[in-house]
Amino acid sequence: MVVVGRELGHRLPREQQRVPGHLQLPQPRRRRGPGDGDVRLEPDQPGPHLRRPELRVQAPRQHHRAVRPGGGVVSRRPQRRRARGQTLVEFSLLLPLFLLVIFATIDFSGYFGARLSVENAARSGDRVAVTEPYASYSGPAIVSQVAAQAQDANLPSNVDCSWNGTTLAPTSYPPFTWSSGRGCIGIWYFEMRPAGNPWLCGQWSVASSSWSWWTVTGTTTTTKDNGCVAAGSDIVVVGVGYQFSPLTPLPALNGFNTYGETQLLEED
Repeated sequence: MVVVGRELGHRLPREQQRVPGHLQLPQPRRRRGPGDGDVRLEPDQPGPHLRRPELRVQAPRQHHRAVRPGGGVVSRRPQRRRARGQTLVEFSLLLPLFLLVIFATIDFSGYFGARLSVENAARSGDRVAVTEPYASYSGPAIVSQVAAQAQDANLPSNVDCSWNGTTLAPTSYPPFTWSSGRGCIGIWYFEMRPAGNPWLCGQWSVASSSWSWWTVTGTTTTTKDNGCVAAGSDIVVVGVGYQFSPLTPLPALNGFNTYGETQLLEED
């Protein structure tokens, strides 16, 4: 029976030959190296041929540089520098146009103001001229009134304007011009006649502070005609010319002249 029992014991499957767990003695755990076979894993022990995951944190303000296939490092410029460069180029292209628009606006305002100043000066001077009698003080009184109204234009008060022609109807426009300086002042007297345009009979010169006289034929004379500088018989014309200097450096705007002229009948 013993022999049979042993033979039967050897013939039993391996699972039935195992001793139940509550009858087995505790066995010490043994750690095995990488060369061992199947290994029982501990809770904190990684499996064979496995690596623990490593978390790599990139340091702040550092950039990885791309590597070329043939070797070397590809340099990459920050996007912010490109944006700044593009803005600088666009600003440099638009700056001249922006400044041109600003200066053109300033020049237009300055020219408009100078033109109003010149017209007001001619109107104010003519109102004084038609009430002033023929005397040595008449001319300076008219000039001072014109200069006071043209302060914004900085008008010179010692340059004469020259009338184009010998009658009230000028031969060309503008009706008067000047040879030098930034402006001029002209005070003319035109005597009326029964037929034809009034003829130039006298002028007060602001350059020499004296009177100049002409005959009906246009020749100069030293004596005044009876109907010249007389109430109700002549027309007083005061003209003011001014050369405007713009801020914009454009050749087309250099030497741009403006004129103001007023004609009134001589009064008592």
